[in-house]
Amino acid sequence: MENRVVSQVSLGEQIRRARRLLGLSQAELAGKLGLTSGQSVSDWERGYGSRIPIRTLKVLIEVLNLDKSVVFEMYLAQEKEKLARKIEAEFYKA
Repeated sequence: MENRVVSQVSLGEQIRRARRLLGLSQAELAGKLGLTSGQSVSDWERGYGSRIPIRTLKVLIEVLNLDKSVVFEMYLAQEKEKLARKIEAEFYKA
């Protein structure tokens, strides 16, 4: 199995930084993603809410000019962590 290196910065923080560098508000980014409000973008940046749909993530990568491989690794690490917490909670539930 290959070693994967993921930045210490969260995916949400990466999205926030890239969005700000482009001078976009959360609402403007949401519009480019076909969303009706910036709430989802806000949630993603803060690590709240549901996961980013893959189709939306692909558009986000293009709009923000992010490295696809880096985003994939960050997304994968984030989803693994969420799954691990969910399984652990169920496993040790009384």
